[in-house]
Order: sequence, then structure tokens, then C-alpha cells
Amino acid sequence: MRLPLVVFVASATLAISSCGAPAAGDAEPTAVEPLPTDGSLPHSVEELVFGGRRGCRADSECLSQQCQYGSCIGLLIADETWRQRDVAAKLAARAEADPELKRRVTAALTRLVLRDDTDQSFRGRAARGLEALGAREALRSTLDAAPGAVHEDLSLALLRMGDSVGLDVVLQLVESERASLQLEALYALGNVRAAEDVARVLPVLLSFLTGDLGQEPPRAALDALGRLGDARAIRPIVAFVTTGPEALADRASAVLAKLTGATLGPRVLAWEAWVREHNPPPAPPFALRTHSSEEDIGLPSP
Repeated sequence: MRLPLVVFVASATLAISSCGAPAAGDAEPTAVEPLPTDGSLPHSVEELVFGGRRGCRADSECLSQQCQYGSCIGLLIADETWRQRDVAAKLAARAEADPELKRRVTAALTRLVLRDDTDQSFRGRAARGLEALGAREALRSTLDAAPGAVHEDLSLALLRMGDSVGLDVVLQLVESERASLQLEALYALGNVRAAEDVARVLPVLLSFLTGDLGQEPPRAALDALGRLGDARAIRPIVAFVTTGPEALADRASAVLAKLTGATLGPRVLAWEAWVREHNPPPAPPFALRTHSSEEDIGLPSP
């Protein structure tokens, strides 16, 4: 009988604490652990994945460098996105030193994504670990086999790696009512490269260049447009320097500098003169988004 993942995590961390895990205060093992002969993960790597049961008072006491609520946390129990990225990077750095260890970690995370009883949040964190490992093929294989709810995490991870196989899913996430998920999707759209994908993504990103949406959505769109590197975004960004929030004028000017090679700062007249002189290509058709105050107070759409 398979155990639920919560029990599975607890069992794994208990095994760590009962099999010679370093005491609190000894965050780094004194030597590289040999790989277990049974094909499992070394205890220190298990701790980076599942967390440890030993107590801690400071980040420096943990292999993950993450002490939360008095325990050393691992990738699967890291709540905030920045913590997940940080622990995933440490896990990847540890695995990169040994091809066999990397294979085992990749296989373990892939199994977590595919397990029927794995919690959705754990699947998403496992996907972030696979992303940090550069395990594109593993992510692609799980995209088809994993339950539907995890497709969002897998598609975002793949697109952040420059693989647009899940682009349709990410474009749907741009419309999400969850602000954090929408922002993740906007940032990820800057990684598309194929001309047909850029043609789909560019109007979506340009539609967010309005102060009506606050600062974060246009900030994310500007970041993505800078990485997209398409000159057709120049004219709309110049217009945004004029009409957008003053707090984003420097960010917009930095993106324009990246796209044009000109360093004019947030000077609207200077950018307008640059456009007249260099005549960049026109933007594709798009419509700026508007914020509905009805959504804020919960009124139904007419």
C-alpha cells in the first residue's frame, strides 16, 4: 500500500534524523557523501528535497540555508517562491557534481510529480527542482503524463527554460485572477524565441502597458519585452513612458535602451525624436487592458 505523500515526507525526514544526519550547527557535511548502493539519495540530498526534522535557530545551521519555524526546510516544504528557487538552486549545484546523483534526483522529482497522491503544491515545487536541474526532457515527459492541474507548473517551468511546448497554458495563465500566477506567466512569456510564438506573445505583453493596471503587471510586461528583444515593441513603450506610472519611467527607458542601443533616460521628447529619426517597425494590433472597479467590489458583469 502506498503512503500519502505527507506520510512519505515525514518518513523520509525521520530516516534522515535516525541515520546520522549532522547535528544542528553543522550545516555542511565534512565530506561528500557516497551514493547509497540501493539507488536511493544520500541523506544530505534527501534533506534538501524533503527537509530535516532536526531543530535549528539560524539559516546557517541548515543544508538548505533555510531555517523556518525551528526546522530546516527542503524544496517540497518551502512556501515562498524565492525560497523554492533558492533551495532548488542548492539542490542542483549539489547534483551537478555527480552525473549519477543528478540522474537519481531527477528520477525522484519526476516520480513525485507523477504520483497520484502527491499534493498539487508539492508537484509544483518538484517541477521547480527539475527546472533548476535543467531536466527539460523529464519536464516534457511529465507534461503529458501528469494530472491536468500540474500542467500550469510544468508549462511555466518549461517556458522559463525557453521551451514553448506549454505556451497555450501559459497564455491562459495571463488571464488568471491570481495576481502572483499572472505575473509569473507574464515574466515567462519573455522567453519565447520562435517567430510564430513571438507573434502570439507580443500583442499580449503590449496590452499590459497601461497604468490602469497598477505597477506590477506593466513591470512584468516590460521585463518580458526586454528579453523578447522585438523592435516592434519600441513605439508602444515610448508611449508608455508618457502615459504610464512615473515610477516605471526609468524601467521603460532601460528596456528602450536595450531594444535601441540609445541611452536617453526617461525623456519623452528625446524618445519621440528618436522614433521619428529611426522609424522602428510598427507594433502589431493590440488593445490596452482596462481595470474594472466592479471586480474590486465583486459586482457581476452586465
